[in-house]
Amino acid sequence: MGPSGPEAGVLVTVGREDDVKFQALCEARGVPCLRIGVTDATSGLVEIKDIADLKLDDIRQGWSGVMAELFG
Repeated sequence: MGPSGPEAGVLVTVGREDDVKFQALCEARGVPCLRIGVTDATSGLVEIKDIADLKLDDIRQGWSGVMAELFG
């Protein structure tokens, strides 16, 4: 299936203080949820455990470029 099919996913950042509550909300609604890393406002990185450290600005630029391309 396409982007709206069962394999679709969303990357969400949640404050450390809300992490447990967010995971519980997902579980209560039957939405799979996996914590893959942390964001660091000081360094501007998304640290995906054992995989990569990505710059938030690069992620934001990629996302906004795609959205502008798709929706003008």
